[in-house]
Amino acid sequence: MRSADSRLKSVFSSSVEGAPKDLQSLTEFGITTTREGRLEINYQMLDKQLNNNFGKLGDFFGGNNGFAKKVEDAIHSMTGMTGSIRTREKSLSEQNYRLNDDQASLDRRMEGIEKRTQDKFAAMQDATGKMQAQLAGMMNALS
Repeated sequence: MRSADSRLKSVFSSSVEGAPKDLQSLTEFGITTTREGRLEINYQMLDKQLNNNFGKLGDFFGGNNGFAKKVEDAIHSMTGMTGSIRTREKSLSEQNYRLNDDQASLDRRMEGIEKRTQDKFAAMQDATGKMQAQLAGMMNALS
């Protein structure tokens, strides 16, 4: 998330190559980002730019190097097939499968240990029962 936040902040604060001289970045439209990552708009500045440079907006936002393309590329680099979010999602999914396999293996081992322990306990109860029977027989013989 920090990487995505940093990437988008970079796009929003950088200038657009090939844009008109007085419309190189969002800051010149009165749009800035706060420390919390929110966009703030100076409406007076935005209205001024829209009134004075409306015809140049396409050069800033459009084209292969425009602001809209930069935002699209940034988002695609995070959400596309090889994007950081998809890669992380795939990694977490694989880790989840491995953990499920490990849990199943551990469950099988625990069932085996439980079975062996119950068998040993049953054998011990049987041996104890036999010893008590022998002791009772010896006590009867001595009486």
